Amino acid sequence: MDVVTGFRQLGFTAYEAKVYVALLERPGSTGYEVARRSGVPRSKVYEVLEGLVARDVVHTSQDGEQVLYHPLPYPVLLHRRRSETTRLIDGLMEALADVAAAEPEGPLITLRGYEAVLKRAAEMVAVAEGNVFISGWPKELARLLPELTAAEARGVQVWALVYGELEAPLARCFYHEPPSPQGRAGSVLPALVVVADHAEAILASVAPTVPVTGLWTRNRGVALIAAEYVKHDIFLNALMQRLGPRAAELMAQMQDFQKMWFA
Repeated sequence: MDVVTGFRQLGFTAYEAKVYVALLERPGSTGYEVARRSGVPRSKVYEVLEGLVARDVVHTSQDGEQVLYHPLPYPVLLHRRRSETTRLIDGLMEALADVAAAEPEGPLITLRGYEAVLKRAAEMVAVAEGNVFISGWPKELARLLPELTAAEARGVQVWALVYGELEAPLARCFYHEPPSPQGRAGSVLPALVVVADHAEAILASVAPTVPVTGLWTRNRGVALIAAEYVKHDIFLNALMQRLGPRAAELMAQMQDFQKMWFA
């Protein structure tokens, strides 16, 4: 992890982060030495140092006529920031609970972009309490494995169907050969379906050839339908494995039936 970038995410400016890191590398430096080590211009470094002193992030000592600067130890600083952030979040949770109106059940929220879809899916799994049904391709399920295994470890029943091959240490993981790209569904695959607690769901197309979009909803009706879709695919997969050699013959018959009725 880039340390300066990390400190900027904690609310430091780039100059403040560079000055603090320079002091960690050489505690008890003069302002001139800090400017030289950090790359912050001398015309700015004293202003930055005084700002950090005012925030109790940097302390000073005197060596004759020279002022020396000392960083607050980073474990103390980071613990302080963690405590401040926790208090801020707790306060916001209380305040927002008083003002936020309940959102009507039903809107289909559009998620735009691959990372947005994967992030929302991971958040859903992370807070699931009873069960998770998930269907997808190895690339996406591999990204979600930490959350899925953690959910299973805390007692959530995870039912996963993987279209392809993936080493997934889950108790209820099933595998399905991915549909042919030449098939009717080829233009919308691969896809990702995630349902948490039969209460919220994501349905997303994650094909690399088109912009990734997904629908996220807390509509329980949609969530139930999506969960049944995953259950149905898992059941069919288990049935095909049980049928063994007869499966290919039966599937060919079913495809002929499908062409006749839904061509």
